[in-house]
Amino acid sequence: MKPNWIAYTNVLFIFLLFIQFAIWPTAGVLNQTGTSNISINNTIPANTTNSSYASDRVIVKYRSNVISALGSVEPVSESVNSAIGANIIKNDTELGISGLQVVELSGNKSVSDAITQYEQNPLIEYAEPDYIVHIIDPEPVNTNNLSISAQEASSGDNSVSSSIIPNDTYFYRLYGMHNTGQAFYGSLSGTTDDDVDAPEAWSYSTGSSNVIVAVVDTGVQTDHPDLSGNVLSGYNFITDTAGQTDDNGHGTHCAGTIGAIGNNGKGVAGVCWNVTILPCKFLDSSGYGYTSDAIEAINYAKGKGASIISNSWGGGSYSSSLKYAIENSGALVVCAAGNDGVNTDSDPQYPSCYDSSNIVSVAATDWNDNLAYFSNYGSTTVDVAAPGDYIYSTLKGSTYSFKSGTSMATPMVSGIAALMKSANSSLTVSQMKTTIMNTVDTRSSLTGTCITGGRVNAYQAVKSVYTPLQARFFGIPGTVVNPLSIQFHDASTGDPTGWLWNFGDGNSSTSQNPSHTYYTPGNFTVQLTVNNSRE
Repeated sequence: MKPNWIAYTNVLFIFLLFIQFAIWPTAGVLNQTGTSNISINNTIPANTTNSSYASDRVIVKYRSNVISALGSVEPVSESVNSAIGANIIKNDTELGISGLQVVELSGNKSVSDAITQYEQNPLIEYAEPDYIVHIIDPEPVNTNNLSISAQEASSGDNSVSSSIIPNDTYFYRLYGMHNTGQAFYGSLSGTTDDDVDAPEAWSYSTGSSNVIVAVVDTGVQTDHPDLSGNVLSGYNFITDTAGQTDDNGHGTHCAGTIGAIGNNGKGVAGVCWNVTILPCKFLDSSGYGYTSDAIEAINYAKGKGASIISNSWGGGSYSSSLKYAIENSGALVVCAAGNDGVNTDSDPQYPSCYDSSNIVSVAATDWNDNLAYFSNYGSTTVDVAAPGDYIYSTLKGSTYSFKSGTSMATPMVSGIAALMKSANSSLTVSQMKTTIMNTVDTRSSLTGTCITGGRVNAYQAVKSVYTPLQARFFGIPGTVVNPLSIQFHDASTGDPTGWLWNFGDGNSSTSQNPSHTYYTPGNFTVQLTVNNSRE
């Protein structure tokens, strides 16, 4: 898309060198053209279950009044841990929760015995296992009989008014974004408009690199040709090292739905063509990881300024520490509801079932807006549904693949949230969640399966929060004598990314908030032109 350019003008009336003056902003007009050396073993044991936890460590939380009185937990934790025979392997700075530690047990001390001993100490608020969690296992998709031809690749009606259709090779396979009833996998075809209306949403915004989405998962292939440029190097919380790779493929698939580069003539398009994906690898090549690493990953994402945190994983029991980390993240935390086909109102799945106000829990639908056969559901514990069956996206090894699961539905919602934040950077977490839930397409097939009874709609969500681009400014004199110095301040709406000031005396600036000095008395017209370079 061409950048939108909007011009807005204020006039400075400078009567005499020594006469006081003022600069008054007026309304703009929208132009639509426009520290420890302990060795940590992070190997996940085989044959784990949802209730599994690390056998050699626990998570301990000291009471806040202890920390307030002492200034930190260190003065007491050394003696407390020593009495139990434990050593700190993660401290509260790493975990982002004051007074929280992960400790490694020595000898034959069991987790249950350690927890009992810790909780008998009045200094301790709680102690809990370090639960083992895992990717929300994608349902198997049989692609053995799938053949691709140029004729098939161009099938489907891609014409929609007031919409943008990208030229990505496999866009026709993305029925969840644009469903015209086209054959997207062999003979499988969907129902027209049973989709999130992504092309219509793209008429408002295709994303912004200023929006950071953390993918807390198995990692992301940073040099994938359809992701490179939209992905940071990230962090590996298993090895505690900067940089990461995806040795499973799950995280790369999720990342592609969120932010594969759109309209680049190859592969697929993400919901956000332009976005910053922050890989937070805490799940290993088998898709398993520890709750404590998830907590650290969420804290890392917070520190890096993530607005949205995407979580296509679950397992373990209720963790007070994980719940607190989510609530303290300052982000919209999107979570997969799970693939067990159960009612999570009575059989809760975590983290999706925490009652945290910043969580969006996501079920999966198919190409006909039916609840996917594998998807968990819950009239009080699941918020929305999103396409999650036969989802085509990026895969490790610079390839692409179909996958099914609420793991695939979750990044669709994360991408929509990122698109909304791109369209209106001032949105709060609460506003993002409320808008996503209030703009679903309700379906009788989804009644009782989630709170909203509907499948998300990117177009309606983005349209409802979009702020038109309008140039506005004001100026504050720094002097009232010759030479006249004025500090100009941009007050434009619509998240401009470029500014061009014309000061009326032959000088100009591309700074957002420039200062300018007038050396000659007279009348000067100051003009500000702004643009938003959304692609």
